[in-house]
Amino acid sequence: MNSLGQEGNVQNAENQHTRLIMNRLKPRRGQIMKTPCNHKFHVSCLVEWMSIKMECPTCRAPLPVLD
Repeated sequence: MNSLGQEGNVQNAENQHTRLIMNRLKPRRGQIMKTPCNHKFHVSCLVEWMSIKMECPTCRAPLPVLD
């Protein structure tokens, strides 16, 4: 285990997810989700991100719980 321990592993996972989410969107119609702060993401990417953090990957604004 590295010197950062589990906290470092969580940070690495968050950075990896952020890079994936921030890639240019090329979705088919209906496959994007817009956050309350008006940022757009692939639905699957944002749902996966929200399992880690309930905040926008772009601006860190809080995200509501999905129904």
